[in-house]
Amino acid sequence: MSGPGKVDPSGLRTALTTIKLPLSSEARGPLRAEVFDYVDALKAAGRPPEQVILAVKKLAFDAGYQTTSHIVYSDKVYGPDALIVELVAWCIERYYEPHDPG
Repeated sequence: MSGPGKVDPSGLRTALTTIKLPLSSEARGPLRAEVFDYVDALKAAGRPPEQVILAVKKLAFDAGYQTTSHIVYSDKVYGPDALIVELVAWCIERYYEPHDPG
């Protein structure tokens, strides 16, 4: 983090700019870990889940992963749409994951 309430997105930004689609199983784990770290930092900074999802989606969009109308109107999504769906799912999973206080 860089300053009060500010969260450094550089780890996730770098991960998003270096991955290739379709996402390989080797790339999925490290990317998921970066998403989790970023979600943890945003949550610790007091950001609500909607803002966390928007922040992650913005980083993905800035990295060139633009969604299409298929993300809304199709049962199956591919390419950048599939990546965005997975990123959002990871955000929700991590944000609401019960954490052991001990």
